[in-house]
Amino acid sequence: MRQVLVDIAVKDYGTLVVDVIEGFGRKLSGKKFSSEVNVWKEEIYFTIPISIAETKTVHRVSRGDVTYWAPGSALCVFYGYSQPYTPVIPLGFSVSPVHHYYSIKDGAEVEVKVHEERKHFFEETKILRDLNYTVATAEIDGYHSLVACKRVEEKRLSVEICIEDYGYYIETEPFFTYGRDPLTVLLVGALREIASYKKYLRVDVSEDNYVCLSACCEKRSELPEALKELEETYVKALSFLRSLYLFANLNCNANLKTV
Repeated sequence: MRQVLVDIAVKDYGTLVVDVIEGFGRKLSGKKFSSEVNVWKEEIYFTIPISIAETKTVHRVSRGDVTYWAPGSALCVFYGYSQPYTPVIPLGFSVSPVHHYYSIKDGAEVEVKVHEERKHFFEETKILRDLNYTVATAEIDGYHSLVACKRVEEKRLSVEICIEDYGYYIETEPFFTYGRDPLTVLLVGALREIASYKKYLRVDVSEDNYVCLSACCEKRSELPEALKELEETYVKALSFLRSLYLFANLNCNANLKTV
């Protein structure tokens, strides 16, 4: 099924990009509309003047999913682990990293329209598309960057790429909030071991104080290798964190049985 990129411009914040089914994009083509955000749990939704004819609904969503909620005629973006109030119609996914939605406040004004590509990121966009990423130009607080998303071993990977005259900075969606408590320090140390022996890749802390992976390089020709390192390590890091959760869960169950 063909998809269409759509801009969600949030007043006094920036523009986030989602990828939706062609039918929705076709109805939006040549138009734009304004709405007001509602924040519920880890979801934003807002009323749209477009009806969706799809009949398939889902009861469960994943982080980054974009859906249509028929009872409220609303477009929904799920940026965490909360689930829909009632069944929703799947439309697509957020190309922009989900942590950008954390800052959107209830009542924020949004303008929605079909995405327009910025031509001066053409070469970088081509590299990312050749690597099977969905790519778009986003803007946060007046700064333009590339956002890109793909599935790697069935895992969502979304990155933001900042393009400067002196090189490139790439950052993933966050794993967890950074802190100087012993557990977080141990987790970051373990992740750094997974990311060691890489040329471009690092375990990093974002400007918003989240633990993430980042990579940097000077030349455009280095982007494919930097992204490959990031993809491989991101999947390993997720698997490691999941194994920790399973280990802790097994130990908790074992302790409960001995009480």
